[in-house]
Amino acid sequence: PDCDGFDPDSGAAPVVRYERFSGEATVGARPGPFERLHATFRYERLRAHHAGSVPPAPGAEPAIAIGSSNVSAITGTWELDTRDDFFLPREGLRALVQVTFGSRLLGGDYEYSRYLLNLDTSFALLRAPLRFQASLGAAQGDPPFFERFYGADLSYFAIGPALARALELNFSTDSRYDAFAAMGGVEYAIPLWSRAGFLRRGYVALGLRA
Repeated sequence: PDCDGFDPDSGAAPVVRYERFSGEATVGARPGPFERLHATFRYERLRAHHAGSVPPAPGAEPAIAIGSSNVSAITGTWELDTRDDFFLPREGLRALVQVTFGSRLLGGDYEYSRYLLNLDTSFALLRAPLRFQASLGAAQGDPPFFERFYGADLSYFAIGPALARALELNFSTDSRYDAFAAMGGVEYAIPLWSRAGFLRRGYVALGLRA
């Protein structure tokens, strides 16, 4: 995480390069008109090796096995979504509960479990949407680093080198992944206009997230 000692030649900093080859299969059902329930089996083949002029210090390298390894995991997800709008809902609730188990019994090399809870609810206050958000996650055992939590994914705005991941790809120089994450946030959107056409609605949004 800290490469300041290698400035200005950051190319000499410790580096771990890795590759992921994966496939997954999902089955799902709709228990109710606003609910989705699905289970996913994922198998990944990983290859990792040290690069750069010096290897990472023990305990400072990413949580991934050097050499070849496998991730084999089952994920169960339940989702409820009663929001009246995807972009800025004025009412409704979105709740997501997700549990992941990875095990050698499934053919993998990592023993871990991962738990995630997301809540997003909105109310109309003075004809404008007031939105509350919360997220809580924990990972147990020895998951690979990309199965842990990356703080910028939960940020309202990312400041500095930390950028939210896109499709699980991290384009940031910040590589800190944690086994625990908690987020709470509130947002109030003041409407400016509503009309037909390309720019249908305009808002000034005030938000805070921690």
